Amino acid sequence: MIFVLLAHTVVALAAVVLGQRLGRRVLLIGALAPALTVAWLATIWDRSVVVQSVEWLPAIGLDLGFRTDGFGRLMVALVGGIGLLVFVYAWRYFSDRADLGRFTAILVVFAGSMFGVVTTDNLLALFVFWELTSITSYLLIGYDDESAPARAGALQALLVTGVGGLAMLGGIVLLAQASGTYSLAGVLEAAPTSGPAVAGLALVLVGAFTKSAQFPFHFWLPGAMSAATPVSAYLHSATMV
Repeated sequence: MIFVLLAHTVVALAAVVLGQRLGRRVLLIGALAPALTVAWLATIWDRSVVVQSVEWLPAIGLDLGFRTDGFGRLMVALVGGIGLLVFVYAWRYFSDRADLGRFTAILVVFAGSMFGVVTTDNLLALFVFWELTSITSYLLIGYDDESAPARAGALQALLVTGVGGLAMLGGIVLLAQASGTYSLAGVLEAAPTSGPAVAGLALVLVGAFTKSAQFPFHFWLPGAMSAATPVSAYLHSATMV
């Protein structure tokens, strides 16, 4: 799983470097990231649970853990499979533009962030990946920065999901304190039922509701649809929402 995230980073950097030289073909370079995700998924499809852990903040005993089970593999298939289709579609959708390298890089970072969201087992890392999707969404929705509706839609989406993200962070801290661990699997195993744990769960749900445009936080989504069709197809129709 670490390999997949590193691959997204390398592909995003390559898109920035090669963007002006390749024109719209740089989107095919970007497609390598979700293609690698799908290829990796094929290698672990028949395994019940895949776990990987690396030291993150050893001074406080905090590891960066990843975990993928059957449901997680389904989510990875959506992120990688639909992402691959969207990149290929975008290659035909756009004409040659000098800034497609930057656009491709941002879209690749979004894809990598979504992969992190659905595979990480560390609640703090989950928040980091979660916020990366908000930042990249803002950049992609407002990519046509000469369009007033695109700028307004991007800012509204960032503000709403950003406030929801802060609520989620508060909920994560409460759940971790109640469970004694920042491991998502550990929290589920402990299943705390104290008052702070219930409040933490409520705050996490607020964050999820704002990001997925659930009532009463749904008002930002129509404005976000002012983005280019590949962006709306990937972010707001297929994966993030």
